[in-house]
Formats: sequence, C-alpha cells, structure tokens
Amino acid sequence: MKATIKTAFLTFALMCSMGMSASGTDNNTVKKRIQYGPSLMSATCSSDDAAPVLKAKSVKANVGVIANEGYIINAVIAVSVGTEKARFYEGQKSGSSYVIQAEKGVYDIMAYIASENSDEEIFLFKENVDLSSTKSIMLTQREATISTEISQKTPGGGDIILPSAGNRGNCSVADYMLMIRHSQYGTLLQSESVSFKNSCKRISVNLVPSRMSFTRMDEYSWEFGPIFVVNPIDFGKAVNGPDKDGWENVATSFAKTPMSDSWNKTQDMPYF
Repeated sequence: MKATIKTAFLTFALMCSMGMSASGTDNNTVKKRIQYGPSLMSATCSSDDAAPVLKAKSVKANVGVIANEGYIINAVIAVSVGTEKARFYEGQKSGSSYVIQAEKGVYDIMAYIASENSDEEIFLFKENVDLSSTKSIMLTQREATISTEISQKTPGGGDIILPSAGNRGNCSVADYMLMIRHSQYGTLLQSESVSFKNSCKRISVNLVPSRMSFTRMDEYSWEFGPIFVVNPIDFGKAVNGPDKDGWENVATSFAKTPMSDSWNKTQDMPYF
C-alpha cells in the first residue's frame, strides 16, 4: 500500500526517537517478542480455561527437539483436542528435552524454532497425541521440509529493501508478526520481530496442521511511505504474498494533535 504522507508517520518516528533507530543499533539486530497461550487472552477461552489446575493423576510428555546450528528453540507447547474447555500447557526444559505435565487427554503438540536472525521460522507438529500415560516424542528440524517464502514486493514489483541495510541513518524499520490460531483454542502463538535489515522471509513446517492456521502481517516504514500487508499462509504455495498486482494506493494526511505538534517542533521530519 503506497501512501503520500504530508506529516510525520508518527508511529515509526516515535520508535526511532525512543531508542530503536537504525543509527543507534547494530545493523543486524532483530528485536523479537513471543507470546503464547493464556498471555494472549484468546477470545475463545478464558485464562481459567487455558491454564487448568492439574489433577493429582496427571501425565507427562517428554518432548525431544533437535534444532540445527544457528537456530533457537523458543517454545514447546501442547493444546487439548476435543475437550469442552481448551487446555494449554507449556513445556519446561529439562536437560536436552522438554517436559509437558498435563491432564490425561488428546493433544496437539508444537515446537517453535527460529533462526538466530529470525529470517526463518520453523514449526514442528505432532497431532492427536494420546496422553493416557507418560510418552516420549521426538521432533527434528530436518523434518520441516514443507516451506513457503513470504513475498516482499513493492507495488511496482521490485523487492522491498530496508534502506538501513546500506545507510544506518534514515531509521527504516520493518515489523513482522506471525499469528497461529488453533481452531479449538483460539490464538495460540504470536511471534513478532522488529528489524532494521533482516527480512524474515521463510516459514517451514514438518506437516500442514489440521487445526492450526497461520497469518503473517508485515508493516514497513519504507523510504517511499508506509506499507502494511496481511498474508494468510497457504503451505500449498511456494510463495505467499503480493506481487506487483493487487495493490491499493492510498494518499492521506494526518491531523495534528498536541503530541505530534510538540514533537515536530523538536525533531527533524523523518526521512520517509
């Protein structure tokens, strides 16, 4: 979405002024934030539903996760299947594996792995796991052979390249957010990366989950104006997202507020 901005694009400008500017940050830095389970306050289950008190007779799932060098295991979680009230459990690291202590039942188990620079996000699933007794499960990154690339194209068909990759002084920023929704639980995980250079382009899975859907949202403070893209992810496609077609062009201006007026008096107009 290409826009003509007559006053400051305040959101990103404030990010720059509050210490997130490219000029004061290593060019390769990726700021990452992950939320999952009850912390997201899902619309389909309350926090009480999502974090039940374990009964005396609970079971354990010992989940081993093997990640390649240069990749980080961010979370191992389980969500119940076919229960009246959704149940969510987080795996706790114990040695080389993760232990999920849960009520007896059937669960979808997911491990979330990302490259150190967040250019690739990987999700490993084991569906319909019957936890009627303690079980051991192994998930391996090499099994994540289903992959899609996120298209990052301008309305003209060129690549969206953050200018800060070559010039650290203009405060160009990208905010990449991936949300995963479980059909019986609600919003299960939200992963957000803020970058001055890296493109967060690839999502890989070991299988296409039957109860989970992925939505990727990209927001750019780009040299030619702000761009916002929403991509429902289809793992049947090699590339997800816009090409040069299908864009909407919007020209707009923003009304002054007391905050923006006082801020603009002390700051140069943003590069974009």
